[in-house]
Amino acid sequence: MTIHLIDIGNTTTEWVTCYDDGTDVSGSLLTDTLPDWVDTRPFPSDDLVAISSVVPRHHPLLLQQGWTLLTHHDIPLPIALPHPERIGMDRLINAVGAYHRFEHACVVVDSGTATTLCVIGPDGTYQGGVIFPGLVSAARALASHTAQLPLIAPQILPPSWVGTDTESAMTIGLMRGHILSINGFIAHYRTLYPHLGVIGTGGGLTPLHSDLTLDAYHPHLWMDGMKVVLHRLSLYSNPYLK
Repeated sequence: MTIHLIDIGNTTTEWVTCYDDGTDVSGSLLTDTLPDWVDTRPFPSDDLVAISSVVPRHHPLLLQQGWTLLTHHDIPLPIALPHPERIGMDRLINAVGAYHRFEHACVVVDSGTATTLCVIGPDGTYQGGVIFPGLVSAARALASHTAQLPLIAPQILPPSWVGTDTESAMTIGLMRGHILSINGFIAHYRTLYPHLGVIGTGGGLTPLHSDLTLDAYHPHLWMDGMKVVLHRLSLYSNPYLK
């Protein structure tokens, strides 16, 4: 069976088509353009289309196509929070992928519009985590809420810790501040779980991950998580997923 996996984020939507022969084809688009993209994707009726989404306004359109919209009820991990329906599906899907990889306590660091850290206990229970602005969101906030700070796109980490002009000071502050924040959280979580596995994912970590105290970096962890979920639901068969 050909399966199509779609991860709808606030800014970017990623997709991958997985063929029976083991090959994958993937791509991405701006989430605001999703309706136009859906109109051009008449998937065969016997294909499986599965979706993880944090953008509810698009859900009616997706359900009209007869596609499978995953919810927290589909997650094969215990969720130790009172309102699991309020947790972003991206966080839950990544948690599944991470726990399948480590099979013990782990943390997922994901960065896009927001940066999140999700904590999964030794038995696979989703414990919760933290959320703060991603690099681009933080840069936009500085530019829009000040009179003189420009909008910058922090992509390359300067070797210096001291900015010599406004742009470099902002870049160092945003990027090194992000690194220190993430590494600080990781250090604390390691005191709670001595054998903690930490994996990073998401495009926002691309310029940062080599300076983070990660055990692994997988920019498309969501794909692994969705395959595990579908396998558990008996919607997708893969001999490597147990």
